[in-house]
Parts: sequence; C-alpha cells; structure tokens
Amino acid sequence: MDRYMEDENFIRRALDLEDCNKDKMIVTQSLFNYKDSKEIDIQIHSALIAAVFIYVESEKLPEESIEEIYKISNLGQARSFVDKYAKLTYKEDAQ
Repeated sequence: MDRYMEDENFIRRALDLEDCNKDKMIVTQSLFNYKDSKEIDIQIHSALIAAVFIYVESEKLPEESIEEIYKISNLGQARSFVDKYAKLTYKEDAQ
C-alpha cells in the first residue's frame, strides 16, 4: 500500500499549526498536578512520547530516553522523567 507520506504529513501539519502560544492545546500543567501514584493520562503520555521523539531526533536527548518514556505509568514517574532530562532540552543547537 503506497501512501507516500500521507500519515507523516498528517502529523506534521498538526504540529506546524502549533506554536508557543498554543502549546496548552496539547497538554497543560494542570494535568500533572495530582498525586504521584495517579495513573498517567493518555493525553500526557502521548504528548511526552512525541516530545521525546522530537528531542531525540534533535540530538537533545539520548536514544534510551525513548524506552524510558514508554515504561512510565504514573504521574510521579512522569515528573521524575522530566526532572531527569529537562536540562538537556535547553542546550544550544550546535550550528
């Protein structure tokens, strides 16, 4: 089945619509503001997974972070993951 790049472009177009002023459409901090033991919401998990893939592709996060993000099951683990890797996402592009 030849779909050319239709699936990839579907996602790319959606991300292109987003900018810094619209990021709350994807996930808001309020979704993280529950007990550590609360099961991670699918919206949060999906957003974190997407962000990790972008950071890995941009060489800001190591490839092993992909495996780690899939194993997260509660908000405490999600916050720990963000705490572990957040500083790496601020590093300057090497251009």
